[in-house]
Amino acid sequence: MRASAPAYAPDRRAEQPRTSRRPVVEPVEREARTGTPANGYDGIPEEVVCGPTPAAKRKRLVICFGLATLLMLIATPWPGMANGRPLFRVS
Repeated sequence: MRASAPAYAPDRRAEQPRTSRRPVVEPVEREARTGTPANGYDGIPEEVVCGPTPAAKRKRLVICFGLATLLMLIATPWPGMANGRPLFRVS
């Protein structure tokens, strides 16, 4: 007795020809640009919005770090304040 193929199995004789799934892309010629490059970098088109530069990131980091450090120093109960504690516990 021969087992038959399930009803959902594709018919081997009716295979479709294989096609590439990659889209066909026409080569685009770049225009020669003159003047200042977009956002200070060469090779970036004018319509691309660039993120912050490393210098801007560093500046923001230093400001946030300094503000956090300042807030921690202000919140510390220093000796001599109304709710102050001794700087070192010696007992």
